[in-house]
Amino acid sequence: FFRENHPKMQATDVALQEYVKGSRMGEIFNEMANLTFKERPMDVEGFLLDLLQAKQPKGHRRQSIYPKEEGGVCLVIIDPQNDFHPGGSLAVPNADEDAKRIAGFIREKAASIQNIVTTLDSHQRLHIAHGLFWVGKDGKPPGPFTLISSAQIESGEWKAADASKQDAALSYAKQLEAGGKFQLCIWPEHCIVGTPGHCVTPLIMEAINEWTAVTGREPTWVHKGQNCMTEMYSALKAEVVIDEDPRTHLNLTLVHFIAQHSKVFVCGQALSHCVNCTVRDLISAGYTDLPKDRVVVMTDASSAVPGFEADAEQFQKDMGELGLLLKTTEDCNALL
Repeated sequence: FFRENHPKMQATDVALQEYVKGSRMGEIFNEMANLTFKERPMDVEGFLLDLLQAKQPKGHRRQSIYPKEEGGVCLVIIDPQNDFHPGGSLAVPNADEDAKRIAGFIREKAASIQNIVTTLDSHQRLHIAHGLFWVGKDGKPPGPFTLISSAQIESGEWKAADASKQDAALSYAKQLEAGGKFQLCIWPEHCIVGTPGHCVTPLIMEAINEWTAVTGREPTWVHKGQNCMTEMYSALKAEVVIDEDPRTHLNLTLVHFIAQHSKVFVCGQALSHCVNCTVRDLISAGYTDLPKDRVVVMTDASSAVPGFEADAEQFQKDMGELGLLLKTTEDCNALL
């Protein structure tokens, strides 16, 4: 691609090979995508060479929606939306109690919190993890919490309702299984953009608004899950990356924004899935040099999806062994 679009790019072969050996190729291309989609550089060769040398591209003004300010405290609230709270379509039983503790933490420590990052599950009805996407041998869609394996797709037990998506759906299920974390699960339709279920629960929204009034700072909103062909439990990367959709790739800009803080508190829903996957991606080797003991999982401000309690327990066990802090909100208050 480089040679076809810019013959002189052969000069960068050695540098490219060095970065491949260092396992940073994915990071390079994420940075390239983030920059080139915003503004097409005139000096392509110089632009790429500077990227390979980890420099700011010449004559290129990099813009970011995230402020550059090292230190301070960042509160990351994962998917505090109505559909994950009692009365919602995918309610986590203890979510309201979790939200009250999160809101209390925000109010009590407002002056100490530098930034609040709130993620929002943002789906369409037609999604690979919703029943509407699939049809069974009986002509009916699967019910909520049905598990669909790649073998069942291959056998014809489950098919994509749109036959043109069948091959992609099978490929997705195989890649998801190969990842080793989750099997394809059909969820109740939830967090559909434009519906009340997509909105932040008032318990937390009011506290965030008060924090803004007290500090004069803006919260950061991060949408995830917009691509209908992949699940995105993590706020940082889809379970299966869709090459042509940058929204599904690792969000290095957000990773580095969070990692610049001296303390990162993580809470929200659900401990078994989206909190679990977001924290794992944040601290995975090679993404950031964030010291593990800077990250605090607020254990009584997040709960598991019913039936997935073992995943939440394993997540906490794994994070504790890696050196992350597992603290109640009361203990978190004492840290600030």
